[in-house]
Formats: sequence, C-alpha cells, structure tokens
Amino acid sequence: MKIILSSLTLFSATILPAFSAGLILSVDSIANVVTLTGSDSGTPGTADVVRWDAGTPAFPKGTSIELAATVDQSGLLQEIEIWTGGIRLAFRGPAFSTITATGTPISYDTLNATDEATFESFIGQSFSLATGSGYESTVDIVAVPEPSSFALVLGGLLWGFCHRRRK
Repeated sequence: MKIILSSLTLFSATILPAFSAGLILSVDSIANVVTLTGSDSGTPGTADVVRWDAGTPAFPKGTSIELAATVDQSGLLQEIEIWTGGIRLAFRGPAFSTITATGTPISYDTLNATDEATFESFIGQSFSLATGSGYESTVDIVAVPEPSSFALVLGGLLWGFCHRRRK
C-alpha cells in the first residue's frame, strides 16, 4: 500500500501540477480545444484592459480565439490574441473586475497553420501580467494529458501492486 501511495504522489506532482488560485488555460492539441478555468480579481490598466503576455507579442497580429468567461457586467474583450512571437490573454472590464472563467471548451480549428503552431508552442509556459494590478502575476498554460498517458501510469501502478502482492 505504501508503494501505491508514493506513486500517486509522484503522479500528481509530475502529471497534474498544483496551481495557485487564479486562471488556468488548458490546451487539448489533439482535439484543438482550449478551456479557461478559475477566477481572478483586480483593477484593469489603460483603456480598462487587463492583459497577460506569453513570449513577446509583436506585429503583425494574427487571429484571435474568443473565450467563454464573464467579467463583471460582461466584459467586451475576452480573447486569446496570437501575434508574431507571442500570445496575449486579454479582457476588458470596469474599474474593478472579477474574471470568472466558465470552463467551456472553445475550438481553435479556425486558426491557420502558422497561428496554431505559434499558439501551441506556448504550452507548458505562463502568461505574465502586462497590464492591470491586483491580479495573479501569471496564468499557466497547461496541456490536457492524452488518455494514453493516464493508461500508462495506471498500468504501472497496477503492475507495482501485483508485483508487491506476489512477494
């Protein structure tokens, strides 16, 4: 039993990282779906925009992925913008805003191949707060594990349990 518990701890530390409160962007690159979860509050910056950047967004701007989130009194701008050299998570809201992600999966099948490759290249990284204050300083960009990864880990756990029972 001790081996299984330590394996479960290892599993959660390596496959399912722990996150602080705030927003998390999950990317399923097989289904081409992105999901924003969590909630965060703060004061938007210039033009009532709160923005997190990953990489160094520069012109030209490519396409955007509209997000499913609510920003106090329904914000206008809720999207992931794909730029040359980086991506940007942007929201527009009133003076003090609470961003609450709905967790609705959003397809990014409409991106062209260049924008899709740019977007997916940031999986495993974090957005850094660029405009606004009081919000979490980063938003993690995580990959959704493939079912085969879970099957491999569970198979290893089962083998370890059976091997232990034999002794």
